[in-house]
Amino acid sequence: MFVELYSQLIELPMSGQIVIRSAFEHHLEAVVHNPRGAPVKLYPWMPDPLGKPRTTVMIDPEISFGAPVTTYRGISTAVLTDLIDAGISIDDIATEYGLNSEEVGDAIRFERAAA
Repeated sequence: MFVELYSQLIELPMSGQIVIRSAFEHHLEAVVHNPRGAPVKLYPWMPDPLGKPRTTVMIDPEISFGAPVTTYRGISTAVLTDLIDAGISIDDIATEYGLNSEEVGDAIRFERAAA
């Protein structure tokens, strides 16, 4: 909806509109809506060399007051990053919290990108 309203306010070449629209549509796929259409959860965008959607980190106002957490276990991404900063290895953190190394790595990448 934003892209359509915005495109009415400015004049862009058709190719520019297509690029902007597809970029927004890709990001909007990461928003989960309830049956009434209200947004209730977000899987924040994170760079991925393979281009696949990442759903290992989520933001949900009903979990941890909306702070970013791992999707599977609900562990704070900030806590996991603090443990890495304290010198604990990714594998040790993953074992301790019942996560895999990909989940821990994504949490750290998310925190570093947000900082």
